[in-house]
Amino acid sequence: MTEAFQRATELLPSASAGGNGLEEFMDALELAEFHSNRIQQDIAAALSELLAELRPGLALVVRKWLQDGNLSQVEHTLGILGAARVDTLGLCGIQQELQRLRGVELLQAALLPGAGQIGFPELKKRQLRHAVMTIRAALADDSSGNAVAAVRKLLIEELLPKCIHHSNESTGWGIRTAVELHLPNDEVWDAVHTIYQSLPGERKQGLSSSLPQLCRELGRDVPEWLLTPQQAACQDALRSALLREGDASALQAACQKVMETPGGSEACQEEMRQAITRLRTSFRLPAAWDVESMFAGDKLLAKNEITDRSLLAVFDNLVKQTAEPDVRTRDRRGGVPRSFTAVRAVQVMNAASWASYLQRRDEIVTQCQDLGARHDAAHWRENLNGDLLCKSFLKDTGVDLTSDTPLAPEANECWLLHGTSHAAAEGITSEDFDMTRSSPSGLFGAGLYFGESASKSDEYVEGKLIGGQELFPLLLCRVTLGYIYYCDTRYPDRRQLESRCLKEQWHSVLGDRKKTSGTFREFIVYDNLQ
Repeated sequence: MTEAFQRATELLPSASAGGNGLEEFMDALELAEFHSNRIQQDIAAALSELLAELRPGLALVVRKWLQDGNLSQVEHTLGILGAARVDTLGLCGIQQELQRLRGVELLQAALLPGAGQIGFPELKKRQLRHAVMTIRAALADDSSGNAVAAVRKLLIEELLPKCIHHSNESTGWGIRTAVELHLPNDEVWDAVHTIYQSLPGERKQGLSSSLPQLCRELGRDVPEWLLTPQQAACQDALRSALLREGDASALQAACQKVMETPGGSEACQEEMRQAITRLRTSFRLPAAWDVESMFAGDKLLAKNEITDRSLLAVFDNLVKQTAEPDVRTRDRRGGVPRSFTAVRAVQVMNAASWASYLQRRDEIVTQCQDLGARHDAAHWRENLNGDLLCKSFLKDTGVDLTSDTPLAPEANECWLLHGTSHAAAEGITSEDFDMTRSSPSGLFGAGLYFGESASKSDEYVEGKLIGGQELFPLLLCRVTLGYIYYCDTRYPDRRQLESRCLKEQWHSVLGDRKKTSGTFREFIVYDNLQ
């Protein structure tokens, strides 16, 4: 140990100049530490004294190399010292400056267009990723702000102008880099605008086409100087609508105008994000609904074909498993199908219908609690002829169609089927169920009729040839049954039934003759009578 320490002391003058002398000094120092640990002798104070003597001369040499741009020598010297010694010797500032200069060097190599360069090649993209990571590390340790200022100056004054003059691709990657390094948005676009104004007409035209798409990719609004008069008008209208709290219809109309205006979505990205968030809250829309796809005319509505094969299989199994081909009622025309096949499925997202449904459902939840309406499994089993077929099937498959907004069991909310014509299905899904159009000649009077069995709902469908195949529409609906009145073969006449519903605050009627004559259960919603 003594010999190693003596050797380090002798090497101190040459170590201060860096290079091989420093490497030999560090080897001797580490050997002395190793032996001191073996014999359990504390030499920490002696080592600190030796490093304190090394520090001034070495720091002076390393700073000189840094100023001269000899980055490789600085890098090699700091590598010899190791992270712990760099900290002890107070060279962290030099290490940060080295990191910044290396990042700048890499950034210049990546962004400056090379001779004969076309577009922005893949090799340049890889170089740029490395440069950005290096600069980020340097900026993270920069307490003085000098690194941030130097990088900003490099990008704004040197690299962006050359990228913009070169090509749309180089421009895009230059702006992306500025965004990734968190340069102020206004400062970046002001710099781009200044250079843009000096470009020839053809080059301007190319950028005016590519920059809006770049803004969309970056999630930033298109700068005002790039907007067409139509885009500026729809942006102003949307901003005005956002200022009017609680006016969802005006906000929806403004969003619709944005969607209809060429380039409107790119011009109003931030405003559209705010508007969609507000509309989602106003209409209580599920998180999974794509609101941007729902702007259709004067409605917030979308009908999206389901392409997920596993989900289509669930619907196919639903109509197969709830079929009861051995049951026939007086409403059946023609033969009874032995089975059904779900050919296609469409998800309906109707904001107005959904909001009004949830509002009334929540009211019914409160009413059911006040009335003490039962919803437990024993009640369904003992008083309502058992659990629902749709509920049992969906529970067995493990598929949750309501993850965003769970069913409210306390209001007997469930999934039920409704068979109808193609024209009526289009009207229901575009608007809503209309109680005023319900037939008073129905078995249980005027109401909305739903079934748990595909066979029962199939009795009311009307087919239509589509692509050479006759298809029949079946709606799978969320239904809030609320306080249910059980009506068997002894049901009163329709007027008495409706009167009793009003008087006793029933929300729906279960028409069921299953126990006595083997027919279907059907559920009739009378809610709008209340």
